[in-house]
Amino acid sequence: MRGSNNGIYYRTYDLTTETWNSWTDAPGSTPDPPAVAVLDKGLHLVVRGATAGQIWHGTVNLNDNSFSGWSLFDGATPSAPALAANSTHLCMVVRGYNDAIYYRSTVSQPTRGVHGKSVPAGTTLSTPGVAMAGNELHFAVRGSNNNEVLA
Repeated sequence: MRGSNNGIYYRTYDLTTETWNSWTDAPGSTPDPPAVAVLDKGLHLVVRGATAGQIWHGTVNLNDNSFSGWSLFDGATPSAPALAANSTHLCMVVRGYNDAIYYRSTVSQPTRGVHGKSVPAGTTLSTPGVAMAGNELHFAVRGSNNNEVLA
């Protein structure tokens, strides 16, 4: 979550025991809510940086609650990124400065070298909503044409 100070915080809740872990802060700040997804016992966080729309990725090890630190991705976005995962892939989706929708998909942890691909004939004025079902990545966006919804 993004705190009132623009800091980035994470916390877990155990559905079985109905107990909470303490809030932990990740260093840095973001102007938007972080995007999160779980893959390989890691809570992956992707945020838009406070400077020039840079995109940063970090992972919380869910075994010991330790944070990996931040890695900078190539590219930038004018709005918050979105993140989704299935059992083998992590997919990040962003809105480009040209309002096109871009995604990158990778097995396990994303790396700087995985370049985004454009979604054909897709534009949006805000952060895309994304979800994964099996091997399919699903998008829902606010359209740039009279605010109609495209899915």
